[in-house]
Amino acid sequence: MNIAILTQGLATLAWIVTVGLLILVLSRAARNRPMKKGAMIVIVAAVLSILFTTVSSGLVFIKPEERGVVISAVAPKGYREEILQPGLRWVIPFAENVVRYPIGRENYTMSIAPSEGQIAGDDSITARTADGQEIFVDASIIYSVEPSQVIQVHIYWKDTYVEGLIRPLSRGVIRDVVSQYKVEEVVTTKRLEMAEQFRTQMTEKLAANGLICMISSCAISLFPRNMQPQWNKNRLPSSWLSKPNLWWNSASRRLNRPANLPKAVPIRSSSKPRVPQKPA
Repeated sequence: MNIAILTQGLATLAWIVTVGLLILVLSRAARNRPMKKGAMIVIVAAVLSILFTTVSSGLVFIKPEERGVVISAVAPKGYREEILQPGLRWVIPFAENVVRYPIGRENYTMSIAPSEGQIAGDDSITARTADGQEIFVDASIIYSVEPSQVIQVHIYWKDTYVEGLIRPLSRGVIRDVVSQYKVEEVVTTKRLEMAEQFRTQMTEKLAANGLICMISSCAISLFPRNMQPQWNKNRLPSSWLSKPNLWWNSASRRLNRPANLPKAVPIRSSSKPRVPQKPA
């Protein structure tokens, strides 16, 4: 328990005692049995209560994983230009209050798995490739608030930077990046290049808003039922057809190749890929 919380507790207790003493003095006076120096005792208790309340409203404890923005009624801009650092700090009672921001690492995930991301259900990102094919992307961003930019974050976003910045920005960046590549490139040769573009753009755009992007990753999911009819084995490179991870898994709604299947089997354009049976 830090001293700021302790003083708040003492202030609350002092007011309870003051009210109790006032009721006792008045009740005894009503029965013609006045308490000796009762008025003085009530006045002293009230003064102590006011003192504890003033101190408790001025003392602020900032945790090591936090930074504070001081909203001030006496500052010219309406806030202090200095960030409140960790430790026990003092603000002007009743004229200033502190808004705390976490600076630790936080994670935001958008996934097809119903219980994996921040939003229940399918929260994957729908994107369209340069050749018009629709793909689905899972994305995860690990970020934090830049300690020296806490005031900027408060002014621009306050406590809405997750839903107002990180979510729409990451979804927009992924769609922009995917639109630069054909579907064959997205799932084969350009996958790492695309992920690197996503990380670079997220880092730059979050930094401009006072946030640090530490890690960002994305995973591609293909849904054959949504592919255009002309997207068939004749349009796919032979190297893709031999990829061990491009087989449909109905449980995870991804393409996943079972270990016991042959390496080169064409993917049909029907609702689900079928594996040809070996001749008897």
